[in-house]
Amino acid sequence: AKSKGRSAGEDCQQIIILFPTGGPPTLDEALDNALEPKQANILLDAVVEHNFFYIPYIYGEECWNVKGEAYDSYE
Repeated sequence: AKSKGRSAGEDCQQIIILFPTGGPPTLDEALDNALEPKQANILLDAVVEHNFFYIPYIYGEECWNVKGEAYDSYE
């Protein structure tokens, strides 16, 4: 496998007043967002974070963040 360098990706959803914008964030989408820019298919030494905050009736946000070393196993 060939290293493509460090990569990071996230998938977020904002909540405005009571209404979420878009679908719920997923870990799978965050991983895809980390691998696509490097054209890799494996993420090693990965760190996964889930963040959520909400101020009632004002604003909130939920995010999945993924960071790690991207590798391409086909090369």
